[in-house]
Amino acid sequence: MISSQFVALLNKNHAVAAQIHAVQMAAYSQEAELLGVKDFPPLQVTVVDIQESCENFYGAYQLNELVGVVSICKKPCPDSLCISSLVVKPSAQRRQVGSGLLARALSLFDQCNFTVSTAAKNVPAVSLYSFFGFIETRRWLASPDNIELIELSKIRFKPLPKLTKPREK
Repeated sequence: MISSQFVALLNKNHAVAAQIHAVQMAAYSQEAELLGVKDFPPLQVTVVDIQESCENFYGAYQLNELVGVVSICKKPCPDSLCISSLVVKPSAQRRQVGSGLLARALSLFDQCNFTVSTAAKNVPAVSLYSFFGFIETRRWLASPDNIELIELSKIRFKPLPKLTKPREK
C-alpha cells in the first residue's frame, strides 16, 4: 500500500477539474459495468460541471497523481451534509484510498450528519459506508435502467426540537 496525501481540491481551476473528471470517469465506467447499465448518469458529468459545482472536493494523491476524490454538499437542513460522490481510480482500489477519503470527510465535519446514495448492487461501496457506521434509510428504483438505489445515513446527533412559547389563553 502506498501512503496517500489528502487535500482540498480547487475545483474552479480547469486543470484540477480535469483531473477530478478523469478519476470520476474511470471509476464510474467501472461502476456502470458492475451494474450492467449503459446509460449511467454520473458519466454525463463534464469538466465544466465540476468547475461550476458548489460542492467541496477533497482528493487523495499517491506519487503526485490524483487517485481518489470525495465531494460533499450541504443539505437544506442545518448540520447535514451529503456525500455527492466518492470515487477511486480502478488502479488505486483496495489500497485504503476510499476509506481514507471517507475518514477525512467525517473528521473534517465531525459535528454533521451525513447521507449518501449508491446502487444497492455496489457491494464495495455499501460495505465501506456500513463499516463507517452508515445505516440504510431508504431504497428506490431509478430510471431508465431501474437501478435500485439506497440511501445511507450517519447520524451524529439529533437536533433538539425548536421550543415555542406557550400560547396565552
